[in-house]
Amino acid sequence: MPHLASVEIDTPANKGETKIRRSYRAPDRLLERPADGINTMADVFLNAKERFPNRPIMGWRDVVRLHDEQKEVTKKVEGKEVKEMKTWQYYELSDYKYLTYNEFEERIQYASSGLVNLGLSRQTRFNIYATTA
Repeated sequence: MPHLASVEIDTPANKGETKIRRSYRAPDRLLERPADGINTMADVFLNAKERFPNRPIMGWRDVVRLHDEQKEVTKKVEGKEVKEMKTWQYYELSDYKYLTYNEFEERIQYASSGLVNLGLSRQTRFNIYATTA
């Protein structure tokens, strides 16, 4: 029988609450690290890459095309219903594409090399901004 990821401990403090759950590896205490020697997010990634080098780590879909569709909508303006035409935009997306842990590490190396080439060092602090829409 497969292990459960967590086990129930204690009893609920209030009616309607569920029991506290903890890792099956340490039901008697909170874990500070997922395993010995894993202290940073970089360690988490490298550990997973060693265990699952050819499994997908992330996926995305590209925008193939934008579709505009006209719709009549009804809204209330000063208590009266008013109809107007609105343009709705829909995305046509590709199938999912994936990167494996090995492929992702290669991209990390490229990005790291680029930052070093720009003169950044371990002590350099910087931000990366991206649109979210």
